[in-house]
Amino acid sequence: MIEKAYDSLFKAINENYNLIYSYGIIEQSTGHFIYELSNNSNRPVFVLCENDVIARKLFENLQNNNLKVDYFPDIELNYQNIEDLDYTNKAFRLKTIINLVNGEKKIIVSSISAVTRKVYSKENFIKNSFEITINSEVDINELSKRLIKLGYKRRNIIQSKGEFAIRGDIIDIFQISDEYPTRLELFDVDVDSIRKFNVNTQMSIKDIENFTIYPIQENYFDIDDIDKIIKEIDKDLQKTNKNFDIEISQKVNAKFEKIKEQLEYQHDIDNIDLIIPYMNDKSGDLFDYISDNYLILLNDYTYINNNFRKSEKFRIEDIQSRIERGELLYKHQNIFYTLSYIENKLKNYKIINISGLLKNIGNLQPDKIIEFKVRQNQSYHGHFDDFIHDLKFSLSNGYTIKIFTPNIDDANSLKIKLSEFDLNSDIIENIKISNKKIKIIIGYLESGFDYFEEKEKFIAYSQIFRKVKKQKSKTVKNKDIINYSDLVHGDLLVHDNYGIGKFVGIKNIEINNIRSDYIELHFKDDAKLFIPTTDMSMVSKFVGNGDKKPALSKLGGTDWKKAKNKAKKAIEAIAEDLVKLYAKRAEIKGFEYSKDTPWQREFEDSFPYQETDAQLRSISEIKEDMESDKVMDRLLCGDVGYGKTEVALRAAFKAVMDGKQVVMLAPTTILVNQHFHTMKSRFEDFPVNIDYLSRFKTPAQKKKVLEDLRKGNIDFIVGTHAILSDNVEFKNLGLLIVDEEQRFGVKHKEKIKKISENIDVLTLSATPIPRTLQMSLSGIRDLSLLDEYPANRLPVNTYVIEYDEEYIREAILREMARNGQVYFVYNEVKTIHKMYEKLKEIVPEASIVISHGQMSTRELENILDDFTNNKYDILLTTTIIETGMDIHNVNTIIIYNADKMGLSQLYQLKGRVGRSDRNSFAYFTYKQGKIMTEIAEKRLKAIKDFSELGCGYKVAMRDLELRGAGNLLGESQSGHIESVGYDLYVRMLKETIDEIKGIEVKNIDRQIKIDLNIDVYIPSEYIKDENEKINIYKKISFIETSQDHYNIIDELTDRFGDIPQPVQNIVDISYIRSLMLSNNIDELIEVDSEVMMRYTELDVFDFEKLKILSQAYKGTMRFSLINSPSIYIPKEKGYMIKLIELFELINNINKGENYEKN
Repeated sequence: MIEKAYDSLFKAINENYNLIYSYGIIEQSTGHFIYELSNNSNRPVFVLCENDVIARKLFENLQNNNLKVDYFPDIELNYQNIEDLDYTNKAFRLKTIINLVNGEKKIIVSSISAVTRKVYSKENFIKNSFEITINSEVDINELSKRLIKLGYKRRNIIQSKGEFAIRGDIIDIFQISDEYPTRLELFDVDVDSIRKFNVNTQMSIKDIENFTIYPIQENYFDIDDIDKIIKEIDKDLQKTNKNFDIEISQKVNAKFEKIKEQLEYQHDIDNIDLIIPYMNDKSGDLFDYISDNYLILLNDYTYINNNFRKSEKFRIEDIQSRIERGELLYKHQNIFYTLSYIENKLKNYKIINISGLLKNIGNLQPDKIIEFKVRQNQSYHGHFDDFIHDLKFSLSNGYTIKIFTPNIDDANSLKIKLSEFDLNSDIIENIKISNKKIKIIIGYLESGFDYFEEKEKFIAYSQIFRKVKKQKSKTVKNKDIINYSDLVHGDLLVHDNYGIGKFVGIKNIEINNIRSDYIELHFKDDAKLFIPTTDMSMVSKFVGNGDKKPALSKLGGTDWKKAKNKAKKAIEAIAEDLVKLYAKRAEIKGFEYSKDTPWQREFEDSFPYQETDAQLRSISEIKEDMESDKVMDRLLCGDVGYGKTEVALRAAFKAVMDGKQVVMLAPTTILVNQHFHTMKSRFEDFPVNIDYLSRFKTPAQKKKVLEDLRKGNIDFIVGTHAILSDNVEFKNLGLLIVDEEQRFGVKHKEKIKKISENIDVLTLSATPIPRTLQMSLSGIRDLSLLDEYPANRLPVNTYVIEYDEEYIREAILREMARNGQVYFVYNEVKTIHKMYEKLKEIVPEASIVISHGQMSTRELENILDDFTNNKYDILLTTTIIETGMDIHNVNTIIIYNADKMGLSQLYQLKGRVGRSDRNSFAYFTYKQGKIMTEIAEKRLKAIKDFSELGCGYKVAMRDLELRGAGNLLGESQSGHIESVGYDLYVRMLKETIDEIKGIEVKNIDRQIKIDLNIDVYIPSEYIKDENEKINIYKKISFIETSQDHYNIIDELTDRFGDIPQPVQNIVDISYIRSLMLSNNIDELIEVDSEVMMRYTELDVFDFEKLKILSQAYKGTMRFSLINSPSIYIPKEKGYMIKLIELFELINNINKGENYEKN
């Protein structure tokens, strides 16, 4: 145990000292100091850092050790009346406030700038929060009004935080601070159940007893406050009008009159930051929430003080400048608290200041000074013998050793290794007192340190084995591309038999006292068709891969049949080619790589992030290929940032470990450079010789590279198509990695084919493909799909705004102030130079360079290389940067005329920023006062919803995936996808492949007749939203097995409540239809007082099985062979249950299941 310094510290905490100064604490030991402080003082700790970067890093370090810790970050203040769509930092802040209100005693990490922002006072926050418990009474209308008042947005289905939905007696609410949304189910007005549910599946995951609803924002105003706020704004406007000229007055009046109008008529405002100074009676600070039992830990107050004074000076000047420009009013000078205000607040707590050296800490005078003697210890970078030598030396000098390992497997492995050197150790779950000299602790330590006076040494696993931080991460998985939640009247649907029609709506029609829902479709020449919703399996949403809408089909015409037949023939041809190609590749014997070496594991362990499940799955698939005797030809698909490069590098390392050379082929010099730098970083601690080949090499350097390749001195090389030249020879080439193959020309593709005939090939594509297509091609094309992205990446702050030069200047200067760079996307080559001149006027301080696709390859690459090397502040560019650019220093992107671009294009452009640990910004702009087309407006609305769960994201991903499908299947197939729609195309492809492979295919085109006198519809009281009805009808149409049948009943009950009989009928009929298809039964109809099922023909009827059926079925039935074999059962109460029982029996008997006579 570290005695002297810590004993003094805890003694001082328990005595009457208000400010304790502990110096000698180095950065590496700060996390451990906080742990000891929290653990041994039995008091919660509030840690204040100089800035958010340090605060976030410290928060993650503490979080990785499973400590109860909250993070209260700063949020960039938004001075424009536009909504900030980043909820992540808001969620962190609100969660901290909520936990404090609930009295949770945790470690809280924050920064000085974060605590100077005004928040809702504790009194008002609690006043506007309310709890709902099981059996409590809830008035749905009153709850809806209250939620809207608190800032929640009402939706038909919850998809994002800050939303709520009401469906009958079910209310879904997604708070910003919650990981999962909450579902309330009422029985009349009583709360019958409260459940957490998964926003992707919409299914419940656990029951809870109570649920407290909090305001959605940390600043909030009541409707009653509006008049007062407006009066205060008017006073401030009068003051501005007196002191400034007409132009400034007009500008500021226009801005704040709009805000007043929003407050008065909408009782809402896009940006609440602008009215914070007018809400003083509602405002408070974070310290209002922090009880006096908290210890305040100042993480070096000298730095906190200096940093804040600099930022405060800049902030004051910035606000003053905005007032003079007519952007803000005088009262905005009071939007933040001052440092002296915060210092006064701190005096209410016991304070501990830590630093490396003893320094003057300004206005804060310490009562007690304690020295800690700490130093950083060395790293061994895999040299285990050196580690053992130093370990023994430390033990001989009386040290206690604590080694931190990330998991139990690594701990056990290390314990065994130490025992081989006669070193005994204990594995313990956390830092606790032990008599053993060596303790292996399951926990996280970024870097090691020694308390050299107390003789205690802390060693991080990464110091011994190079293994570095594994961030705890949640990943988000993409859904497939067909979804009906965004279906609107006028959209196109495809009927398998009738072709492409326009969706008009769902019609509820009553015939002979029986009610049913029908999908109304309009075809060419205004022909109408009403499709029973029980036939939804034959209807799909039209999704093509082009912008042009196809023509409507003619009912009764032959064009649709011809298009289907043409597509079918093309599919048969490509499927046959793929099967033959796969079989041919399978015949060629390749090199059989050995199992993973210890170095392979070390290399993989040194990856600084937590792999997604999709990455691990893909790596496993690739290794399985490489360790077999077949020649690998695998395609790895995944969106930008999903981790393809890491997967490829692991395959390369495996090849090098078995003495093979590896080539990575990239389409541009920029990409070559990016890959080379990544390779250098990842392989620096391993004996792998890497190099690159591109035009940036001198002739002499190129010659040397070629010689080294021929002699085998280079293990892994990355290059452009130059590497395909005839003069390039390898000593022992084993693996070819091709990045973005579709960007190479025909000639180069032929070269790639030639070079890859007998070696393993891994092709990378940044254009994702739909999961349904991957499933269809399973077994004939080796595909690995990265469909998850690491969710720990900082989200991009997204704004959709009118183009405003002052705002653009502000955005650029903000990025430049932190030495960052900016993409300015302007997609008109003809006038791009005019835009360059305009930008020079707006931001004369910035250096700007232009890039566009009409430049020569060499000129363009030189420009992009210079920009990558930070020689310019702004890259004024067309959309050519949408793929292949990965510059971590660019964290602001401004897109001019965003309304003119496609969603998938905008999605990929947004993906160019936010690739580092910095806050990033994306501004989608459109011309001021522009009257947009309906499509452009919808597109911008979708951009606003560019969260990973939003419709905009789904649409963008759908467009991208269709592009990927076209790339994979070839240009000729793209036309057929366009003619019949993606959904039908993929179903036809799967059926064709299954036929070729000899797998039995259900003939879903076979006409099944079901005519039962029962209601089949979804009542509007049960599901109000038409789109959700269609989604549910489509899900019901996919029922094939008894498990599917059970699952859909479970989902409907969970999401919408008890199932009405007409809905139960649809679910049962869909299941029965599937069983009819599988068992050659064509007809199910009511005949007088019986229900009859008729077989297709006598040939498919088995009398032996009929005998077994008659013995096994418990109910009454009779048989008939008139016309075709038929079975009859009485039409009595609950006969649908009997029908299902009978059909399941028939199905099981046909499968060969044994039934003995009872």
